[in-house]
Amino acid sequence: MSNQIYFHVGMSKTGSTFLQQRVFPFFKKVEYIPTNQFKKYPQLAQTSSSKKLLLSREFDSQMEREVKKWSAQFPDTQPILVLRSPEGWVASQYRRFTKNGYGLTFTEFIDIENDSGYWRRDDLFFSKKIELLERYFTQPPLVLLYDDLRKDAKGFIQKIASYTSAEIDMEAINFDKFHQSYNEKQLKIMLKAGQFLSIKNVKPFRQSLLNTIYRYGIIYPQRYGVLYGAKLIPKNWVNKAPLIPTDALQAIKEHYAKDWQKCLDYVQKTQ
Repeated sequence: MSNQIYFHVGMSKTGSTFLQQRVFPFFKKVEYIPTNQFKKYPQLAQTSSSKKLLLSREFDSQMEREVKKWSAQFPDTQPILVLRSPEGWVASQYRRFTKNGYGLTFTEFIDIENDSGYWRRDDLFFSKKIELLERYFTQPPLVLLYDDLRKDAKGFIQKIASYTSAEIDMEAINFDKFHQSYNEKQLKIMLKAGQFLSIKNVKPFRQSLLNTIYRYGIIYPQRYGVLYGAKLIPKNWVNKAPLIPTDALQAIKEHYAKDWQKCLDYVQKTQ
């Protein structure tokens, strides 16, 4: 193939949606193929006349499967990966899952001691994700840090632009806060509601249209009714214990400290 492919192999809760919707579409001198074309990525990559293509997709537990599949066709792809500290990443993931009605306690979500949680312990060894990209692609990955995006968004974006030889007008980017955040009280009430109500995303029907109707007609009204109704509940009615126990978060930080340092060392060495 004559074109060069750059693939932002994003992890959720690392700014992927911000990049996909507010940054990559404004890159010039590189063709960005939006995420809603994901199923067509191989075909578009093979038929595009552009010299440089930029793709982006969020992968968490599916990363190895999708990277292996993609690299079999396009081994010279240059991957881009954004990492976040394990404790910060899992805390953000837990808040998202709680908001979405999963009804899991933090220990049920991630159990470092017994590995019986929703997320497996191995999922937070992020250096393995770097090794995965190095193993399947002939080109080394560009690894960036989510903290750098938060501290200096323009500098972070410029690193990707330089890597892809793209041009970007920073004035065209909307840097306003992307997602609405819910406070601790709302999430605690949502946690309780999720333990009694079926309000997480499910697909009970074979037809996608019926699943969409079910989601927007039944799940979302209940879920957001709880979230916004929680604002009316007095704070002293809600359990004072933190949604995420401080000692549990510290245990995660300590458990993955060496692996996270390997990630930081890789970033330092390659930039």
